[in-house]
Amino acid sequence: MVEALVDNISTSLEEDDNNFKKQNVLWHLYYTLNSMYTICSSSETCTGCNLKKSSIHYINCAIEKVISEWDVYIQFLKSLGTMDNNLCCDYVIHWLYGKIKENGFNIDELNSLYGKVEKHLKGKCDDKTKSDEFYMKFVKDYDIEVIKDKKRLYDFVEYYDNIKNILNNNDDLKKGKYCNYIELMFKLYKKMKRNNLRLKYNKEIDSFEKKFKINNTELTHLKSKCPEKELDLEFKEENNALLQLKQAKSESCEIGNILTSNTSPYKGHTYENVLKTLYSYNVYDKLNASVAKNEYCSVCKEVEVLEKNYPGITQLCQKIARNLKKKLEDIQDKEKSESDRCLYLIHWTYDEAGKLFNGNKNKIHEIPFFPNLLKISSSINYELMREDILENSKKILSEFDIRFKAIQKGIGNSFNLKKNTKDYEKLIKERFVSHDELGNYKPCFYSFDCNIDECKEMKELFDYFKNYDTFKCNNDSKKTECKIHCEYLIYINKLYEKHIEECCTCFFRSNECRDNCPHYFKCDQKYNPYTLFSALKCNDILPSGMSMQKINKPISVDRDFIIKSEKSSITGFKNISRDPFNIVMSVAFTLLGIFFLFFCSIKFTPFGPWLYNKVLKTEKNKYDTYERHSQELLKNDSEYNNTNSQNRRLRITYQSTDNSVR
Repeated sequence: MVEALVDNISTSLEEDDNNFKKQNVLWHLYYTLNSMYTICSSSETCTGCNLKKSSIHYINCAIEKVISEWDVYIQFLKSLGTMDNNLCCDYVIHWLYGKIKENGFNIDELNSLYGKVEKHLKGKCDDKTKSDEFYMKFVKDYDIEVIKDKKRLYDFVEYYDNIKNILNNNDDLKKGKYCNYIELMFKLYKKMKRNNLRLKYNKEIDSFEKKFKINNTELTHLKSKCPEKELDLEFKEENNALLQLKQAKSESCEIGNILTSNTSPYKGHTYENVLKTLYSYNVYDKLNASVAKNEYCSVCKEVEVLEKNYPGITQLCQKIARNLKKKLEDIQDKEKSESDRCLYLIHWTYDEAGKLFNGNKNKIHEIPFFPNLLKISSSINYELMREDILENSKKILSEFDIRFKAIQKGIGNSFNLKKNTKDYEKLIKERFVSHDELGNYKPCFYSFDCNIDECKEMKELFDYFKNYDTFKCNNDSKKTECKIHCEYLIYINKLYEKHIEECCTCFFRSNECRDNCPHYFKCDQKYNPYTLFSALKCNDILPSGMSMQKINKPISVDRDFIIKSEKSSITGFKNISRDPFNIVMSVAFTLLGIFFLFFCSIKFTPFGPWLYNKVLKTEKNKYDTYERHSQELLKNDSEYNNTNSQNRRLRITYQSTDNSVR
């Protein structure tokens, strides 16, 4: 529906405004070019059309015909009241954009088309005194969406006078249609303005702003004709949610009785009186400051439905949104460290969420409403990162633009390279952009998970270490106050004992310990609660039954031994792998394994019989051949003897064993 309204706006104006075809100059040139396009597609009057029938050649032919009669068209446009000769160039270029959108050319086809059209336009549209103006006028972009948006906004500005006439007629049916169209074009303007980093929308944005920004009466007139539409020219880079954050509309949140009063961040804590005197109290007080009832309602819209089950969730969401959106600037004067400001926000959020849920066993991220808060905070963080990158990108692109123009100017003036070698080399030297230059904003994400009780303990320890240097007590004048401070230290000492084993890895023959929990624990022994307990002389203040046991560092690990062990394990492995005996044995065991596998495959798998049939069959054949040959010889010899025996006598020679017999 929206696409149809925008793309068919010319047809609608033809139907709704009788003077549109007579008066609108853009329509006339579009009509002329479309007629030429039709002629080119059905004849061979243009160079190249007879070689290849394609839309690229039809477009080229149409522009070629207009260029060939350029002066005639200029005079025709002047007769319609247009005195700017450059408008004819702009019209041709935006007609070209429309044809590109219709045909959906690929990159190669676009490149070919741009090259052909540029040759035609350069002679008519290129101002020799302004070498870069032509390239800003004729933007050769390969993104169809960019081309489509450029044409749509430009056409709107050129059609505006006719649209204005229709609105003045007060036809409610037509008025609704054109007010919708105008609102869409204002949104398109903001989108193009926001994404104009490469200056590809300059021409269209300039035309729009000349019509509505410089001439404020037009905008006032439009708002009177379309009062229900959002026709705001103010450029904001935020998304819809963040736009509403800044606008601070007068409408109130749907939850009518949301409390906005500020409560103590330590309210209900056993040692609230002690914590109020600490430096971090002021930080939490700022983070927990009340929010006006009607602020940040839109960004916290999705948590309002949870208000019934978790009273106060909307207010907490509003505070988180305020703190993030303002980049924690309210606590910058109280906490100089950027990372610690983020930790303050995380611990405060976890603590407030735990109070609302009022449970002890669940992980903080398992609280039903916590994913909603995470989603909202992440959305704000990402948008702030985007704003930062856009802002820095503009500065970098501006720098590149200045360098480009300087190089272009130098080349155009053919400056003496010998005299200006250093300046020239400086200009053409490659400029690399690091990620730090693009983004300076460091987002504050809720990165660690814990049980609700654990989160409270982590916050208690974080506050203790952050406020260590501010613990002061005059035992002479404020003995009762000092007593409470000492009791608080005993409480902290228990938490210290509970977490030190996990959070600290200490080394033998060294005072150094590695911090494993940097977001809430410090292993340096100067922060040991016993040190502060002794400094405040708590043993003299507290009753004899209340004392503190010093918590020592965890069992030390010999760091040198660990390092040497790691090195020796690496070198030992290398030595083992290079030992000749190990090499020989590795080869021997490998061969033995191969022979064993071969034996098993012959003995216990079908491979054995197959090998016997294939490999030993040759030997069997040799043996069978020998047997047959021997049998044949015996047979032949037997046959020969039997034949001769019939013709000879048989003589048998023997010797008697008896000597008397002869």
